[in-house]
Amino acid sequence: MKKQWDDHSAVNDIRAGKQEGATYLYYQYEGRLRGVFKKWFRGLSDDDAEDILQETFIRFINHVRKASPENISAYLFTIGKHECCRFIEKKQLLSSQETTPFKQNNDDDMCDDVDDLN
Repeated sequence: MKKQWDDHSAVNDIRAGKQEGATYLYYQYEGRLRGVFKKWFRGLSDDDAEDILQETFIRFINHVRKASPENISAYLFTIGKHECCRFIEKKQLLSSQETTPFKQNNDDDMCDDVDDLN
């Protein structure tokens, strides 16, 4: 019989050291996360969005091994927001000349977007 997944059972699976829970959450949220990243930072390439997505899930998996978030979706989107900001800061440090400036929306818009997704 196929296992019935939800966010919390996926987190429990991750805590047990199994991969299936992480895979479930990735496919559950990757499209929405990627779309929100591109909305928050216009001009973000598909490759950059994928990099941010991967960093988001790595950080999420490391965090849920120690923490017990109530709202998995909000937790993922919050980590994603922070990863976007880290990415942009790193990109700006590495680039002495901006060729395609990112248009960053203000934090209130980002928080509203996350709330709308939950």
